[in-house]
Amino acid sequence: MARPGDLRRTSALCPQDLQLFPLTIAENLEMVCPGCIDSASHDGLAGEILRLFEIPELVSELPERWATPVGNLSGGQRQRIAVVRAFLKVAPIVVLDEPTSHLDTEAEQAVIRAVRELAQTRLVIVATHRVIRLGWVDKIVVLDHGRIAQIGTFRDLRQEPGPFAVLYGRQIRKSAQDGGGGA
Repeated sequence: MARPGDLRRTSALCPQDLQLFPLTIAENLEMVCPGCIDSASHDGLAGEILRLFEIPELVSELPERWATPVGNLSGGQRQRIAVVRAFLKVAPIVVLDEPTSHLDTEAEQAVIRAVRELAQTRLVIVATHRVIRLGWVDKIVVLDHGRIAQIGTFRDLRQEPGPFAVLYGRQIRKSAQDGGGGA
């Protein structure tokens, strides 16, 4: 039986209520990846993670760059830093709770691309109500009132009667009304 300490060492969590410290961007990231910001070229896995999430571009637009206090960031920028920090831990299991809830469409797509890429080498568990963007996941487990209601692929669950298809249909209709794209 796994002990709580084992779980903490082998997993990374990015909760919906962003857990960033009132420090700079660099200090928040270096808590889990010491020295990863100091490297001018951002080499190695840490550099790849930063590039996948387009963090160097985000930071380059800020007046204080890496020294920007996270309290000065928008909700979406803080969310991207929190998700990146989870992946910089380099844990085999990464749990993301509503990882794109504060993001605009462009940033959401960048985060999804990065998570998809990094999910090739880790188990990534995503908890979300935004089901129209889940076409990339291997398996979906639908919870209804705390119980497993459905398990399947995105394609199958969209067509199968049940809570997933209902939520998917609502989101597609809302997206169409808002002028946005679906899956």
